[in-house]
Amino acid sequence: MHRIKKRIAISLIIALVIASFPIHIDSINIDERALAMGTGTAFLQDVASGISGAVVSSEFDRLIERAEDEDTKLHIIDGDDRGTIYNGDPASSNEKKSARSSATQTAEAGIKAGYEGMPWASEPGLEVQWYLQDLGCLDSWIKIEYAGRHPGQDIVVAVVDTGVDTTQKDLRNQFWTNTVEKNGTPGVDDDNNGYVDDIYGPNVVAPSSSMNDTHGHGTQMAGIIAMEAGNGGGVGVAYGAKVMPVRVAVKEEFSIADAIRGLQYAVTHEADIISMSFATDVKSDALSEAIALAANRCILVAAAGNENSNTNNPSYPAAYAGVTGVMAHDTTGTLTAFTNWDISPGSGVEYEISAPGKDIVCPSIGGKYYYEDGTSHATAVVSGAMAVVLSELHVVGKYPGPAAFKNYFLSNMKHTTSPDALHMNQVYRKLSLSDVILDETVSLVFVTPTDTPAVTATPVLTPTPAPTAALPSPSEVPQATAEPVATSSPVPIEPTEDPDDGITRFKKGDIVETGKDAKKAYYVVKNTTKRTVHYYKCNTKGSVKKAKIPKKISLPDGKKYTVKGIRKKSFTKSKKIKKVVVYSPHITKAMMKKAIRGSNVKTVVYK
Repeated sequence: MHRIKKRIAISLIIALVIASFPIHIDSINIDERALAMGTGTAFLQDVASGISGAVVSSEFDRLIERAEDEDTKLHIIDGDDRGTIYNGDPASSNEKKSARSSATQTAEAGIKAGYEGMPWASEPGLEVQWYLQDLGCLDSWIKIEYAGRHPGQDIVVAVVDTGVDTTQKDLRNQFWTNTVEKNGTPGVDDDNNGYVDDIYGPNVVAPSSSMNDTHGHGTQMAGIIAMEAGNGGGVGVAYGAKVMPVRVAVKEEFSIADAIRGLQYAVTHEADIISMSFATDVKSDALSEAIALAANRCILVAAAGNENSNTNNPSYPAAYAGVTGVMAHDTTGTLTAFTNWDISPGSGVEYEISAPGKDIVCPSIGGKYYYEDGTSHATAVVSGAMAVVLSELHVVGKYPGPAAFKNYFLSNMKHTTSPDALHMNQVYRKLSLSDVILDETVSLVFVTPTDTPAVTATPVLTPTPAPTAALPSPSEVPQATAEPVATSSPVPIEPTEDPDDGITRFKKGDIVETGKDAKKAYYVVKNTTKRTVHYYKCNTKGSVKKAKIPKKISLPDGKKYTVKGIRKKSFTKSKKIKKVVVYSPHITKAMMKKAIRGSNVKTVVYK
């Protein structure tokens, strides 16, 4: 375990070093192992010499338990406009067409010469997807198609939302597949991941049920990202990508714990990008740490929100470091009146980019199509664009990890939004796929890396992502990392008790005390910032007869830690725990009374 922590720390240091270099990735000098082609998971495993996904999953388990004690709720950021139904016939869209600029209408008047043979050449829905023209998608797609690929090919985008309608004609061929479940027995959790028949993705809310969307929002997000070309309804920004639907909500409101379960699934099943169109204005410690954990393995994108609020009242997870926060603009390139916005671009809590979020064509449940407005929809557009660029990096075999990719992607956005009085005349990066795919000055090919100096790292518990810096130069200086996470260089604090009072020595992962036929046990996790140790339950082949909590323990770094807390619900999950022995004066009777409420613990002994 000690070695695993050290490996995690090394991956963090490398990510931070990458982010501090100039914005063009082709000039970054990093170790060859950091240029692994493939998913975010492959990157971290390569750099850290094979860190087990089970370790990351267990950290998510800890955060899920912690989140269950929080009252904070998240809400799906639903669209603002369902007034106009689009049925696939461009003639039905005249009302929306008339509101767009003449230049945009001219570009949409017909399929340009040279588009023949493209999968979307005869797609009638293309004419009303103004944002595809705005991003430069069509010409970017042509370049990719002529090279023998589809935009977004081999990339998996997890849509953590309300699920996806599996019968939607534009999406039924676009799903990521869990091959173990597909080839397994119906009604059985064949891969033992806690979800039954999650062939195309899980239902976190009801693990034995389908992830099929009954709300509509998740289907919209998936469609914007990856609608199949040539089906008549529209074209996804990354129509060559696959979507991993992760259903965390049935209606607009859902729990932090379910959101973290959704992140856990996406990360452990190796999604490349996680698209999150949900938010809260309350900072959750558990969600913050889960985001930091996920951001070391996946590219994270989140919606800023639709309340016309600024970052004095930030929206999470969009405002967390390691997440690309997305605002929305309209056909004129001006931020919409509803979007949340960044009052001081690039300074700490921030939303990094704006994308089309007005009159966006979306498939929904029941085979219908809608025009929708919202930062949710802008987030899906950014997720699709990132999938296209990431796929092109994979083709040349170079992917430096999520933090550096985010930095690379944002720093190559040359377009900006139009200033307007409603948003203090601020300007922001404006999404443009052509800025990366068509700009010949932007290189997708890395130079041969040279050796870098060896870095000696102090172990950390939870890795944190390397965030981007201020607009317009996000690679200059990394900002502060997400809170609250363990620091790699704790400041020594002298113990308050006698250092020679018979300290029991534990290391992270040690079982404290188990019975003969134990099913559950407790293990040690340290917090190097507050110099405390907590005990958490873990799955072992045994049950805890009693949990022994000493006054202090000493971990392998030689520092002494005071035991100051005990997990709520630690005892209610295991009915075999009858007796608890408390060795720490910091564990009060009131704390224990709360911790054992509803459990089978009959005796608590204080020593």
